[in-house]
Amino acid sequence: MDSPTNEEVERIHKLYCDALTELFDRYKTKYGVSEGTKLIIE
Repeated sequence: MDSPTNEEVERIHKLYCDALTELFDRYKTKYGVSEGTKLIIE
């Protein structure tokens, strides 16, 4: 993708953040993070 639009960048960024959040939620308790902890991406 040579020159992605802002919308394309935002769409891919959302996919990345959603996948990262899913991984965090799946494995957080395995590494001592409490179940109620939420990942905040700003």
